Amino acid sequence: MTFNEILEKYIKLTGCTSKELALRSGLSQTAVSRYRNGQRTPSSDLSSVMKLCAAFESIANEKNIPFNRKALENEFKESLSIIEIDYLSFTHRLNRLINLFEINSNDLAKAINYDPSHLSRIKAMKRKPANPVKFAEEIASYVTKRFNSDESRGLIASLTGESENLEEALVHWLLGETNGSDDYLGELLSDLDMFDYTKFFQNEKNKAKAPRFTPLPFRKTFYGLKSIQEAELRFFEELLHSDVKGTVFLHNSLPLSEIMKHMDFCEKWFRIVAEVLNNGTNIILVHDVTRPIMEMRHGIEMWMPLYMSGRITSYYIKNRTHDVFHTMTYVSDNTALIGECIGNNLKDGMYYFTRSKKEVEYFKTKAKNIISLCSPLTFVFKKENRDEFTKYINKYINEKANRYTINSSLPICTISEDLLRRIADRNRLSDEDYQKLLGSVMKMRERVSILLKSNTITENFPIVTREEFTHNPLSISTSGAFLDKTIYYTYEEYVEHLRLTKEFCASHPRFITNEIKKSFKNLTITVMEGKLGVVSKLQSPTIHFTVHQPQLFKAIDNYNKYFLEQNSNIV
Repeated sequence: MTFNEILEKYIKLTGCTSKELALRSGLSQTAVSRYRNGQRTPSSDLSSVMKLCAAFESIANEKNIPFNRKALENEFKESLSIIEIDYLSFTHRLNRLINLFEINSNDLAKAINYDPSHLSRIKAMKRKPANPVKFAEEIASYVTKRFNSDESRGLIASLTGESENLEEALVHWLLGETNGSDDYLGELLSDLDMFDYTKFFQNEKNKAKAPRFTPLPFRKTFYGLKSIQEAELRFFEELLHSDVKGTVFLHNSLPLSEIMKHMDFCEKWFRIVAEVLNNGTNIILVHDVTRPIMEMRHGIEMWMPLYMSGRITSYYIKNRTHDVFHTMTYVSDNTALIGECIGNNLKDGMYYFTRSKKEVEYFKTKAKNIISLCSPLTFVFKKENRDEFTKYINKYINEKANRYTINSSLPICTISEDLLRRIADRNRLSDEDYQKLLGSVMKMRERVSILLKSNTITENFPIVTREEFTHNPLSISTSGAFLDKTIYYTYEEYVEHLRLTKEFCASHPRFITNEIKKSFKNLTITVMEGKLGVVSKLQSPTIHFTVHQPQLFKAIDNYNKYFLEQNSNIV
């Protein structure tokens, strides 16, 4: 049935007039009349549909007429082919796609016949597209036609979880009809896999304009939601322009639900914090792990790429923070920003900035006391502290716990020294880098030998055909050596290493291999059951995140198990 036919059916069922329906729904009589004669249908934002359904329900209840509101909603939606959209997720994915392919907003607006300012408002979540399905289709068409190299198609496949019909898959992904890389953690890991920290800062440097900086006064008080956004940005501006590059403490339990809706602020926040880190400032960050799931997701998405700076030390408070009283404490060497609100009422909150030496010292003491109540959330290791990473991993070498790994390539511990030398020579690896790589392989073999005495090790890795390898060649894992370089196999070298891996597996019963249909390109995820998770980014830059915090560790463990269920075939 068409929309106007359904409308007529319920007008007759409830015995109401167009005028009465207009009054009850809050719609104009003209709009209702046009809906009835089929000249017009409600927009896809559902507001008019919901008003009509509420009006019919009210009239039916007054007249004691049996009425099923949900059934009417479904009939209306089906007639309009309306898709209910989570606009926060929709906008997030749109911005994610634009950033991933570095799409110029003006070029995109021109290609899809949109006003550039209107597109900017959609990106900032200040507007919604009038027809989100058509909008998503136009975006998907532009992206798949404009970016059609094998590498770009691979990126789209990673986003959507589909390797065929990429344009259609991208539409469904944008509209939230598919989760793509499973849940929010899968999407986060996918982002981390593709994020190039070095390239990001080079692009930012090229785009940068000389900022106009006006220092904050000695003391300043801010009130309300817009003020807290201004206060945060101004606080980080002060850090960016300070001559002192020390350590700043950040703890924030204020609700994020309203702030998350302001994409333009979130983008500015991310860029200025990234610049602060890149400028030499270290951050001690205390996470609130008791937040609602969507706030946790948003916080992790914002912070995880910034962890690749290697300048963030993170903690969490074990005990649950209070649901009513929310506070923030930001302290640098010579400034402080504090805030508070009750419940979710950021609009009624107060935020205070100070340079007062006495006040800053007080808040530094407060920060120390907060840290004393915390436990480490994650440890981050870059090439500057490779020895510490080795010591850290070796602490667990005698722990009785099975290990399993999702690899982006074959396990490096099974490669022969002869094959490694040949691959290194063909890739023109310097002797110094080769010795680092060989050393890391030997240490890995030694650890594996000890672990296999009382534990199982399951290595999950992708198997590719020659044709697949031609389009998407694999590289050996160099993360243990912190080389941050791509060292490609030839297909013959890959096959030889695969043979060596199977031979190692055959001679070591506790060493288990598992073929997976797909994997990350630049990540390895290792879980020591019940104890530790390690997420290793192989390049851009090489970095290892170790996770103990129970909720985050459980999320990684659950994601890995789901991923393997969906993609595994035992070899």
